[in-house]
Amino acid sequence: NDPLLPAQYGVSITGTDRVWPVQKGSPDVVVAVIDSGIDGSHPEFAGQLVPGYDFSEEKPKPGGTVDGYGHGTHVAGVIGAVAGNGIGIAGIAPGCKLMPIRIFNNWGHSTTGGSTAAVIWAVENGAKVINASWGSPLPGQAAHDAYQYALDKDVVLVAAVGNSGKNETKSYPGASPGVIGVAATNSDDRWASFSTWGDWVSLAAPGHGILSTYPMAKGNGYKIMDGTSMASPLVAAAAALVRSQYPNMTQAQVKARLEKTAKDVIQNGIDPYSGHGRVDIARAVLDPL
Repeated sequence: NDPLLPAQYGVSITGTDRVWPVQKGSPDVVVAVIDSGIDGSHPEFAGQLVPGYDFSEEKPKPGGTVDGYGHGTHVAGVIGAVAGNGIGIAGIAPGCKLMPIRIFNNWGHSTTGGSTAAVIWAVENGAKVINASWGSPLPGQAAHDAYQYALDKDVVLVAAVGNSGKNETKSYPGASPGVIGVAATNSDDRWASFSTWGDWVSLAAPGHGILSTYPMAKGNGYKIMDGTSMASPLVAAAAALVRSQYPNMTQAQVKARLEKTAKDVIQNGIDPYSGHGRVDIARAVLDPL
């Protein structure tokens, strides 16, 4: 009974509506959204958030539930907006919890080392999945170490590959070994032309014309946006549903499961536009192991 659900084509195209009767996500599976924060006043996040942290200022502090930029709230809605509350949209994994970690301030800028500290904080505070809808072509050694630390601690790390529309510089963590780098598709199940491509893409997911939550202070609480930033959280939510259904799977097994069950929509086999294919949540969760 979420009135905007018909406009969320990502739900039906990935088969998520067939998964929900079986698995909506476990509250034990916490997804860290490392971004510009999540608007804690938004009704779609009532009861969905665990304590987070704010690395967006010089002095980090507990928080993360303020979002003056909007990006993080949009990303978070794709994963975990409340389902069945009679308003708005539904997240892909509404039964899971969201951990708001703010690294971008009201202008979308971050402090040096903020993302690295955020990844480590998420791991140490119980995140099972991390979504990074951002990237850098030249991260330092500390960042690479943080991404590897997350994987070593059995956290699924999912990242956007970028919106250049070209095959160009790799972006990290998306291009890091073991990380799920996500490109974007559209409502026709084709490549979204803004999506960066290359042999380092792992998976694709709907990222064009994505309706999701937006800070209450910036309008009516919803907005349509484009980007691999919107595709990445859909895959992070898919990982969260797989981890809810199969709690004993390692992060590497979750990644392999998502890749093995993905649907070829651009080209047969692995291709530079969609990697292993467009994520198929119904198969990832419901297919026999």
